[in-house]
Amino acid sequence: MFKRILLLPIFVLLALVSKPAPVSGQALLPYTLQLDAEELEQQGLNLAQDAVQLTRFQQYDLALSRAKLATQL
Repeated sequence: MFKRILLLPIFVLLALVSKPAPVSGQALLPYTLQLDAEELEQQGLNLAQDAVQLTRFQQYDLALSRAKLATQL
């Protein structure tokens, strides 16, 4: 019985001493783009003007893609 009582504090002491130190690490955070509504609207208007210019040169495929993007912005 006496040996059990003596061993318990030794095991507790060993558990406290052998506790690993916290590891400092680095976390990677994803880049989040800050959107500006006025800037997006201006880019949409510029794309619409580009689409009009491209239709004048009969480049309809390029104009259509820019017009679709302009309506989404």
